[in-house]
Amino acid sequence: MLELWDDAARTLDEAVAGGVFPGACALVARGDAVVFEHATGTLAIPSSDRAATRETIWDLASLTKPLVTVALVLVMIERGLLRFDDRIAALLPAFGAGDDPRRQAVTLRHLLHHDSGLPAHRRFFEMFAASFADPAAAAAVPEQRRRIFAAALAEPLERDPGAASVYSDLGFMVLGAVLESVGGERIDRLARRFLLDPLEIEDAWFVDAAEAESSGQSAKAAGTARVPLERVAATGFCPWRGRIIHGVVQDENAYAMGGIAPHAGLFATTSAVHALALEWSRAARDQGQVLRGPLVRQVWERGAEDVRSTWALGWDTPSVGASSAGALVSEQAVGHLGYTGTSLWIDRRRSVHVVLLTNRIASDTKGDGIRALRPRFHDAVFRALDEDRS
Repeated sequence: MLELWDDAARTLDEAVAGGVFPGACALVARGDAVVFEHATGTLAIPSSDRAATRETIWDLASLTKPLVTVALVLVMIERGLLRFDDRIAALLPAFGAGDDPRRQAVTLRHLLHHDSGLPAHRRFFEMFAASFADPAAAAAVPEQRRRIFAAALAEPLERDPGAASVYSDLGFMVLGAVLESVGGERIDRLARRFLLDPLEIEDAWFVDAAEAESSGQSAKAAGTARVPLERVAATGFCPWRGRIIHGVVQDENAYAMGGIAPHAGLFATTSAVHALALEWSRAARDQGQVLRGPLVRQVWERGAEDVRSTWALGWDTPSVGASSAGALVSEQAVGHLGYTGTSLWIDRRRSVHVVLLTNRIASDTKGDGIRALRPRFHDAVFRALDEDRS
């Protein structure tokens, strides 16, 4: 059995040797059962050669979007607080302010489908000079967070809603503002209350950036827990902050928001991501604990008539002939990537999910290596799974 997985393990080991990433941890599950785990390389912590292990904590980057933000949208819809076709301007009047009538047409569905007309990214963090090195900077975070949300809500549309899908961090910032408005709490607290605590997931956190920078020993998670810094993979040098990023979120906008944002900010182990993926998969079979099957199936379905985009609602689907999940993934799969070198793919036909967490930007800032590695690794995984069934 173990020999089936030699190619997948070797692919990750060779990627470390080739400088694609300093370290990685992968987990593959079929149904509820974990069938493969492999950790390799190091955490790239300055002055340390600490090895990556199954206990390593990774900056998930944009995996935060489906695993937290989209999940919370479904929770709020189930509770009757939101609907997919709610207009954002009705939920948040600031979004509809101004003289562009197109803004009145933008719905929750548009934001999830990345076709709201909002741009992909804005460098909102440049509004703030605070380095967070001074503990006193923590007092400024709520105001900075408010200003970034306000900037996202006021950002002009670049195209008509529904005209084209353009992957947008700003759209998810707006989704986060919606969630915090209807949920009455910050997104990390909503995640803990409605997702992480009910699923008994301990090794997943949003990290309070201001307190983490001032503590020097362990990162303060939003709430009461402390994230053990020696288990956290570093994510390389940040020109804006002028230092190696370790124990706080890499994404600059999320960092300026205090580390707690709807588009990035979740830290977790592979086992925690596995537990979250398992909830999605179980829910799709009407066996979820916090998510409901009809809603999960709805967000996972991409309209057959929509040839403009691979996006479903908050989840991506495989690009024909060029998927990061390789050539063997089924067309029924859904997944998402993260800038730091993370990914999750759920192959619904095989009842399999594949978690790959790395700190690739500590060594591969252009992303050329990870682009080649991802499909090669997933092909090795799916070959092993298919051979095991034969």
